[in-house]
Amino acid sequence: KGLDGSCPIGPLIETADAERERLHASAAYLRGHLSALGYNVDSGQAQMIALEAGPEQNTMVLRDALESRGVFGSVFCAPATATKRSLIRLSVNTSHTREQLDRVIAVCAEIRDEVELQNWPSTNRGKKSRRQEDVRAA
Repeated sequence: KGLDGSCPIGPLIETADAERERLHASAAYLRGHLSALGYNVDSGQAQMIALEAGPEQNTMVLRDALESRGVFGSVFCAPATATKRSLIRLSVNTSHTREQLDRVIAVCAEIRDEVELQNWPSTNRGKKSRRQEDVRAA
């Protein structure tokens, strides 16, 4: 506490809820659009979104396609991941604007054929999972 009895971090705590909500909303926005494009992204609320290309060679192609268009993420390969489940992790933060998120979405839409998204193991797992959910819902 401050000398006057006030809590010096009080204003920070008060604004943290709004920033946290904006962060979760931005991550959900990006995750939803990537999913709609066919990327198999988890449905969690974390601000980190994994694009799991599968074998390391696929992940390097994905990295190059993203970076050549100005989108950067963190590469995770073995031993940090299973050998055939390497990925690029995109991280959303509170300073990202809607325009920046839209740029990432546009780039991911543009590169789908180049990175052969339709052949990724995670894409096939996602399709299978969605089919099973549809059967359960019926």
